[in-house]
Amino acid sequence: MPDRTLRDTTRRVIGMSDKYAAFRHVVSLFSFLPGLRGLWTANHLDTSGNWYDWTKNNLTLTATGTPGFFYDNLASYVTFDGATDYFTRADEAATSITGTESYIDGSIRGLTLGCWWYSSDATAAQYLLAKATAAAGNYSYGLYFNGAAAGDPTYFWISDDGTNTDQVISGSAWANRWHFSVARFNDSETGEELAIFLDSTKTTAATARASIFDGNAAFETGSAQGGLNKLTGGISIAFLCAAALPDDMIGTLFQQSRALYGV
Repeated sequence: MPDRTLRDTTRRVIGMSDKYAAFRHVVSLFSFLPGLRGLWTANHLDTSGNWYDWTKNNLTLTATGTPGFFYDNLASYVTFDGATDYFTRADEAATSITGTESYIDGSIRGLTLGCWWYSSDATAAQYLLAKATAAAGNYSYGLYFNGAAAGDPTYFWISDDGTNTDQVISGSAWANRWHFSVARFNDSETGEELAIFLDSTKTTAATARASIFDGNAAFETGSAQGGLNKLTGGISIAFLCAAALPDDMIGTLFQQSRALYGV
């Protein structure tokens, strides 16, 4: 089915006002992603406030500070105070995605990660998802909102040696509302590319890097580099895939879940 036809069909089947349909299927929608390593929805936690993973990889994220589990209308989310709150998980194979995994077909090798999020601070850089330490030499990948930059864009970067990075920058992001941001590194048979999706808008950048550095930094949500650049805001659904998801699939995620967030 052509991309335009599928997008139009998606809008008709699940319109912006149909939050009940989105609520009914949102977890199953994200659970069907190729190469899914981790899926965190803010209704899924343990008795200590740690954030459970829906996949069988069991990538529970450990709470630092006191991130608060909350809901708005039908959407569950986690709140971050920008001071002490974030989630972390020690380095392991599941989050050390290089984009060259041999068991992934060559045409879709890469990395895709993203989340529904908002920020209430348009003055600072704030990480959403990342795997990096503060010191150069251990950078892998990162997705963040930069309220300190003109236009308040989102950024996605990767490193292939732990120090040098390539990045792609979205358009304006901040409007004190929910956004859907997805970052993708594509190491396919057709060449390397970085892409960032902000709601329904895609921005790309070329890269000569053919893999992502396999460092030993922790995987973090709501911060990076051991608790730096913390988010002031919230995250609702976050995911991590060891594959480069196609544009149409990313667009479907946005269109079929957006009603929950009034977007």
